[in-house]
Amino acid sequence: MVAAQNDIPKCAIECFQDVVTEHPPMACNEPNMAVGFGTGVCEELGYPIKVDELTSPPATKEATIDRTKPTALATETSDDAAATTSATTEPNMANSASVPSLVAAAGVAIAILRLLQVMVGSRDPPKIGLFKVPRTKTNAQVMNSLAEAAELFDEVVDPSLADHPDEKVRADALEDLEDALEFAQGLVSALQEDDTQLPVWLNNVGVGLGTRYLFTGSMSDIDEAIAQLRRAATLAPDASSMKASVLSNLGNRLDQRHLVTGNRADVEEAVRVKQEAVDLTPAGDPDLIARQNNLGVQLIERHIRTGALIDIERAVQIAREVVDAPTTDPADFAGRLGNLANALQYRYRRNESLADLDECIEVMRQCIEAVPEGHPDLAGWLDSLGNSLGQRYASTGQIQDLEEAIQLIQTAVELTPEKSLDLPSRLNNLGTGLVSKSQYTGAITDLDEAIRVLQLAVDSTPEDDSLMAGLLNNLGGRYFDRYRSTEPGDLEARDKAIAYLQSALHRSSSPIVNRIEATQGLLRSCAYTSDWEKGFEASQTAMELIPKLIARPLDNADKQYMLSQVVGFASDSAAAALHANRSAMVALGFLEQGRGVLAASLDEMRADLSGLQEQHPVQADKFHALRAELEEPVENSKLGRDGHHQLSSSSRLAQSNRRLDAGDELDGLIEEIRKLPGFDRFLCPPGEVELRAAARNGPIAIINVSNFRCDAILVDQHQVRALSLPKLSKKEIEKQAAERSQGTPAVLEWLWDSVASPVLNALGLTQPPSDGTWPRMWWIPTGPLSKFPLHAAGYHTKRSSESVLDRVMSSYSSSVKAIIQGRSRSQVANSGQALLVAMKSTPQSSSLPFAEKEISQLHTLCRSMQIDPLEPERYKRDIISHLRNCQVFHFAGHGYTDRENPSRSHLRLEDWKDDPLEVSDLLEINLRQQPPFLAYLSACGTGRIEDQKYFDESIHLISACQLAGFRHVIGTLWGVSDELCLDMARITYEGIRDGGMTDESVCRGLHAASRVLRDSWLKARLQVRRESKSTQKIGKIAASENEGFAPGTSRGDREDGALPRDIVSCDDSDDDGMESLHWVPYVHFGV
Repeated sequence: MVAAQNDIPKCAIECFQDVVTEHPPMACNEPNMAVGFGTGVCEELGYPIKVDELTSPPATKEATIDRTKPTALATETSDDAAATTSATTEPNMANSASVPSLVAAAGVAIAILRLLQVMVGSRDPPKIGLFKVPRTKTNAQVMNSLAEAAELFDEVVDPSLADHPDEKVRADALEDLEDALEFAQGLVSALQEDDTQLPVWLNNVGVGLGTRYLFTGSMSDIDEAIAQLRRAATLAPDASSMKASVLSNLGNRLDQRHLVTGNRADVEEAVRVKQEAVDLTPAGDPDLIARQNNLGVQLIERHIRTGALIDIERAVQIAREVVDAPTTDPADFAGRLGNLANALQYRYRRNESLADLDECIEVMRQCIEAVPEGHPDLAGWLDSLGNSLGQRYASTGQIQDLEEAIQLIQTAVELTPEKSLDLPSRLNNLGTGLVSKSQYTGAITDLDEAIRVLQLAVDSTPEDDSLMAGLLNNLGGRYFDRYRSTEPGDLEARDKAIAYLQSALHRSSSPIVNRIEATQGLLRSCAYTSDWEKGFEASQTAMELIPKLIARPLDNADKQYMLSQVVGFASDSAAAALHANRSAMVALGFLEQGRGVLAASLDEMRADLSGLQEQHPVQADKFHALRAELEEPVENSKLGRDGHHQLSSSSRLAQSNRRLDAGDELDGLIEEIRKLPGFDRFLCPPGEVELRAAARNGPIAIINVSNFRCDAILVDQHQVRALSLPKLSKKEIEKQAAERSQGTPAVLEWLWDSVASPVLNALGLTQPPSDGTWPRMWWIPTGPLSKFPLHAAGYHTKRSSESVLDRVMSSYSSSVKAIIQGRSRSQVANSGQALLVAMKSTPQSSSLPFAEKEISQLHTLCRSMQIDPLEPERYKRDIISHLRNCQVFHFAGHGYTDRENPSRSHLRLEDWKDDPLEVSDLLEINLRQQPPFLAYLSACGTGRIEDQKYFDESIHLISACQLAGFRHVIGTLWGVSDELCLDMARITYEGIRDGGMTDESVCRGLHAASRVLRDSWLKARLQVRRESKSTQKIGKIAASENEGFAPGTSRGDREDGALPRDIVSCDDSDDDGMESLHWVPYVHFGV
């Protein structure tokens, strides 16, 4: 409040009098102006002071600058942390000087500032005109006397006022800020480069510009703020509290710019400098908590951009530590709780653990209860709580959660100023809640209200904001919902949907995943309008973004997560290309570019550099060094069994930061290499000539499955062509997968009619080979068709040639480029060892009595192939150590398919409970210097993918072995018979031996085994039918790991935790084609 005249502290007047007494006006005009201004102010305030009445100083006295007085460094509070930071300068007496007239001017300025501060009172109202004092052309020595001005600057630069609900308060605050910035910028201009005060005021200018951006939204303020803060960080003393504060402020400004531009480099730098600020802050420092808070918030931002799990895990850890630290400030504690809740919310989005979401909601409620009334962050916390409740409604369907969510977010919107930068996201959250309400009620009026709110969100967002693609995507999707919900369709809504989704695609500053999602929505819209040309053009643009979706240094699990968000996009794009009358080669290009991206990234890292080493050794050596850094296992990279990283320090985060640097360097190096003569295609996807050459040993059939259409893209040495499959639909595939086992005669017959028969006929494979020379082909199914055994399709009970087994030998691949990569690996003679593992007894799993017999028979077979059998200890460390020197790896035991995270699917060894041999382990092993020949995984479901999110990447135990370096892999699509495994393995190895261990011999051996066991089944079936006309008891494979032959059942449903390979007898009628065929699930992946 404003002080009365008679309440003005004497200190202000006394200071003024003291300065003039000790340093009277001299010939210098500037001090005279300052003194004159000060006396005039005092006179207006009712305290007239005449300079000539003041005591004159001794004529010989000179003044020195006091450089030991701490100077305040302007700081800021994080949007999520209610704590301020400060730093002091280091004493520097070397530059002391005697400048009486200028010191007098500085002293008078301080006196005036004090006087004005008293006159305008506290922050309510703002300190209007606080820095409107005469500017003096002074030098570095004088600035140290302005310590109190720096403290006042810190008080004026208040970011929270940018969101003050009172427009006049905001306007007055901005006026104060403009004056303060002009004052600070003038001082920066006057200071010399080596003055210890320069970083202080550079920091103040940077903070001030960043705060002005919150008022004005001008990007030039952010850019200049970052430039000034970088300069301040360079000049600040190393390992000083000043440097820590400057770095923290620099990180905040980089984050501001990243949120608008989406520039990944900014968020990476922000994490680094904030981590450094924390590292420079000693334990017990009052600023440590705020800096930790800022770091945690920044890690969440990077997680949103890259999907890195380590970032969100570390953010949760930091938030917990901060909450546990003591504080007596209720607002500060509320902010800490809010940060923890936000971190838990984002971790829930990654791992979909309801425990995280429930804790998030509980903690956010505590935060809101603790926050003081009128706190500026209350709106944000209400919005976060509402958003979390909305997410829980989406997961559980509890309508009360949705109702409360809408109410909370509505309140948050009402508390948010119209010009706040947070308003668009809160409006979007409100609109999303209203969309859920409309879906629950079915009322078009609710949908219209949601559209109205979402439109406001878009309209209030700056054009270049990184949020824009997500907002446009949401709005466009809802307009499309309206079009589909009305009869006849609302054409205006349809056109708006397409326009908004197209706009979202081209928002270069927005996250890539949002832009690809917009394209997916656009394709669905174009399907209704049959405007496939527009859909194709959008797909072309978005397809170029797919490789950029995953940062090279990310863990494989993080890459898998990011790619799962755009599953099906490549198949839809290929379908759109064919609808738009583009060639089959264009469609195949989309599939090759948009599927198997994780595998392609691993292949890039393990590419053969011999040609580059020979011609350009400098670049090759750089590539080797960067590759080695990126392939080095990250400390504590394994998830704990609770699904979270086990972190005890920031060491893994620091290593992650270094990997990001190496990744950026490698990207630049690859571009450099592509400019070298003859290396323009270095690490580029294969072109048409290479793709056709991949079919030199047999045709390749890529079965593309999309909601828009289904086709077979057929590749042979001469052409790439498309074959429409009108009897196949994605809907029917999903129905078959849900209703039946994939291994029944009925399913195999359906596969024959809808897929295999038209494909084989088109390829000219219409009859069994007359001379006994079996032709060979490769199948590449996409989408949900990946679960089905195309190699076994047919009418087997007719004993005719209407089956794949009776016309061709089948191999599988995840992509054409995987075939090319597999063949490109050199075949180096290795130790000639066969690593054999028999898991007859496995902890907490059912016994497999035939596993030992299976391995025993392989001893004889391996010796006949001149391969030495070896049975090591059945522990993970022993198996991995022997994989590097083996030629064959045969595992007979239990396999486990992780439904939620295929990287955690594993083979069960003795130590599987504590340290399982997972897909992620195999992906980290590089066996390509001495690539082994064969991995035979005689276990349940080693080629199974449970969740449709992971269809495009084909991540399972079979593909992991391939990527590790195995040339061939035999595995299974679901559960298998323990006893049958003996015959399948024996006949297959006999075929490999008799074929001379060639590439074709593996496929030929498995094909022969499948035919023999198929025929045995037919013979047994016929015998059963003869013995009983009413009931047959045909062996069926029991439920396996997660699905077995009954989709939806889980191994976890077994009380004993068993994962059987056994066949059990059950009564069923074979006439309906429902019996499961135990010879069907075995598949070969290889070159």
